[in-house]
Amino acid sequence: MNGRGTRLAVEDRPLLDGTARFTADLPADEPLWAVFVRSPMAHATIVSADVAEARRSPGVRAVLVADDLALPATRRYAYVPEAFARPPLAVGRVRMVGEPIAVVVADTLARAVDAAELVELDLDPLPAVVDPFAALADDAPLLFPEAGTNLVTRVAGASAIDVLGPASMVVRCRSRSPRLASAPMECSGIVAHWDGDRLDVWATSQGVHGFRTGLASGLGVEAESIRVRSPAVGGGFGGRGDAPYETVVVAAAARALGRTVRWQETRYENLVSMPQGRGQVVDVALGLGPGHRFTGIVVDVLVDTGAYPDMAASLGVARRELVGGPYRFEVAEHSVRAVVTNTTPIGAYRGAGQPELVLALERAVDMAARRCDIDPIELRHRNLLEPGDLPRRTAAGLRIDDRGDHVAALEHAIERADVEALREEQAARRARGDRVELGIGVASYLQLTARGDDVELASVGIDPSGAVAVRCGSAAHGQGHRSTLAPLVAARLGVGAGSVEWVDADTDVGPEANTTGGSRTIQVLGSHLVEVTERLVERARALAATQLEADAGDIVLMEARDGRPAGLGVAGVPASVVGWGELAALDHDLTESMVGPAEGPTFPYGTHVTVVEVDTETGGVRLRSHLAVDDCGVVLRRDLVEGQQHGGVVAGLAAALFEEAGYDEDGNPRAANFADYLLAGAPDVPSISTDVLTVRSPVNRLGARGIGENGALVAPASAINAIVDALAPYGVDHLDIPATPERVWQALEKARTRS
Repeated sequence: MNGRGTRLAVEDRPLLDGTARFTADLPADEPLWAVFVRSPMAHATIVSADVAEARRSPGVRAVLVADDLALPATRRYAYVPEAFARPPLAVGRVRMVGEPIAVVVADTLARAVDAAELVELDLDPLPAVVDPFAALADDAPLLFPEAGTNLVTRVAGASAIDVLGPASMVVRCRSRSPRLASAPMECSGIVAHWDGDRLDVWATSQGVHGFRTGLASGLGVEAESIRVRSPAVGGGFGGRGDAPYETVVVAAAARALGRTVRWQETRYENLVSMPQGRGQVVDVALGLGPGHRFTGIVVDVLVDTGAYPDMAASLGVARRELVGGPYRFEVAEHSVRAVVTNTTPIGAYRGAGQPELVLALERAVDMAARRCDIDPIELRHRNLLEPGDLPRRTAAGLRIDDRGDHVAALEHAIERADVEALREEQAARRARGDRVELGIGVASYLQLTARGDDVELASVGIDPSGAVAVRCGSAAHGQGHRSTLAPLVAARLGVGAGSVEWVDADTDVGPEANTTGGSRTIQVLGSHLVEVTERLVERARALAATQLEADAGDIVLMEARDGRPAGLGVAGVPASVVGWGELAALDHDLTESMVGPAEGPTFPYGTHVTVVEVDTETGGVRLRSHLAVDDCGVVLRRDLVEGQQHGGVVAGLAAALFEEAGYDEDGNPRAANFADYLLAGAPDVPSISTDVLTVRSPVNRLGARGIGENGALVAPASAINAIVDALAPYGVDHLDIPATPERVWQALEKARTRS
């Protein structure tokens, strides 16, 4: 890749055949390599950064610190006060381990690495704070002294006493959702080329338009002066929703040096600097009245934003309307606080604030069931939204115009999992005193997808050869956009899916589009493509009617057959056809496009059942099975839906049992490699069964809802409910995730001591 005019052909090839091309695979003409010098301390004043020897190192073209590039500190989200803005390279102090202080640019990667080791940092340590509660203390170390506080955001709600006073019973639960690493297959990377008046970038990204916005803001330039493209992307999961601050530095270096500069993140860098997920503590007060009916709910959320509060500052606030989940409540209140700590920043990760609420609510429901001495399934059955309840405005203020049958999802899941037989097995084990207990966990959820600010680009055009070109802003990184949506367009044009060219992940394709994420692609981009394809057919219908001297109402789609091209023809007259290529030659611009938001939010929902075995002597947990029953509306590709279900469930179960990105008291990461950060492998995954309900959504043209994040939302809750269910006879009524053997054993020992 060398200039604005060079286009690299990146095809949608199967990952497993080894032909997919990622950022690290992209060719570049004699690029320079960037390597970052990062802070080894979580909190310190920068006394000096001596780069003189590094600059003299062979092959080094530049060693740059903040003063050399003079890049502005930025805040990418409205909830972040100006005092908490982040500089791309540290200025004055560092606030987390791994924060970039300098960047070395050299002829080769090896020379850049060698020179980076020659940069001498003089850092004066400052007290670190890693616990969000401790960060709120009056004597807590301040990360941003000019702000005078570590509190970034506060939205107050009414107290539980004020809201739940009349309730006959109030159940309280504190649920911790620890930090998780996105841990994509491919670490972040960028190849940036400056040709004198425009920056041309290839980058690992979930959305090229959002990436461009981040670069433009960080560089202080107009977005139109930057072109961003993405090759194959090895996973995003939300952590790639924004441009990494390191990419702003690399782009600035390319501009300053007038050369192509590339940077490829190492796994250590990825684990300490890529935005992490979760990091919330959620307190729930759940009120119950006569007949074990829910009366109200009060939720208080404490968000640990990490060292720099970008998206995390808004996550707790943005999800406030979901506090009641899939249940009927008379009243709901929500409050949130977001604080900075000396840790990696928090961002979006598989659900972006929703899994934390689902976990807290579903734990509270199970605790309420045990307090009331009622089966957790029956308690849910009595309080779930029913079809007659929809559409409605919930007690939390959420308008649900979607349809759904939450009770049917619960009943179907219980029947499919054969919970009655599982309970019999559980009772038999307990009767014989088996050290390995069986636990059955149930959890229901309601998700919000495509809120309405999901602006998406869709364009369908035909050229005189008859080839169909689809251009869109949303780009896949594992979701199967092309294999799902190209046939959707092809079917509406009467052509084969193989004749559809798919162009995405390029800011030059269209003016704006959204980041791929939030389980919204099918319902937003898919519906847009249906709309523009139908417009295209209507335009072509008038042309065909003129050419065939027929009434436009008699013009219908004709598929290719017996040498006849696909196109439009007269109904009942197979020989009277005008092919798409001929129609395009007549029109010269046979293209329809639209850029717009979702037609409205949809609400995927469902119930999951997890079965576990818990060794009461060692605390070991074995996942025996997991059943996912989800309603994602109309299904276009069942195999892809099932793949998304499996992926979400595995992420959720791993979070429930062993994933955690923790820190010691000095702010040093405990999981900076895959020896310490445990990812799910094949032996860790149980038998996963899936099923779907297909209640059509009335909100969009396809009748679809999201599916990509559903399992990650609910599987942690069903899994921890199963573990607590297994341990209930021992007096264990709650566990925080991850339920490691040590944590389970400690809970058992504590319960035994109490008894």
